[in-house]
Amino acid sequence: MTEEKLRELYSQYYRLVMKAAYEVLHDFDYSQDICQEVFTKLAVKFDEVRPEQYSQWLATVARRKALDFRKKNYQQHEFMLLDGQEEDEENLAGVLAETGESQGYHSDDTLNRMIRREFTKSFMDALYEKNPEWYDIMSLMVFEEKSNAEIAQELGITIESLRVKKHRMKKWIDQNYGDEYRDL
Repeated sequence: MTEEKLRELYSQYYRLVMKAAYEVLHDFDYSQDICQEVFTKLAVKFDEVRPEQYSQWLATVARRKALDFRKKNYQQHEFMLLDGQEEDEENLAGVLAETGESQGYHSDDTLNRMIRREFTKSFMDALYEKNPEWYDIMSLMVFEEKSNAEIAQELGITIESLRVKKHRMKKWIDQNYGDEYRDL
């Protein structure tokens, strides 16, 4: 799939995907995250989806991802960094307020969650850049907690092929992240 084709599909189906995600989540920001994931998945699965099925496929995937997000409380598994210092401070203030802590004191737990979130974001970005299929496997395995059979079926590959891909992915992770990943 070319970038131009993806942009064309994005502009044509963006509202549909956002609507499907928003109807489940009732949160614009999380719906945007779901939208991004859906179009990333379309880019990977482009050859498997027929053009006449785009709208149905995109809406179904958006609803399913939104339901999974809500059901499994993905808020602990966000794939985003806080962009600016103001957002960092506002977010930290909100987290501290939720935990009953003052801004003058940062608990180890709060800081560890922020560090884990940042590491998860950079790790998943690097994994996607290395191999988008590995990214899908990791997302399905860790965040959606799917079995090997479910992952293989969703990716349209055999379980043996999945095992080989997971082995190669694990080897790359060990070489590039080692203890850092294991500590996560």
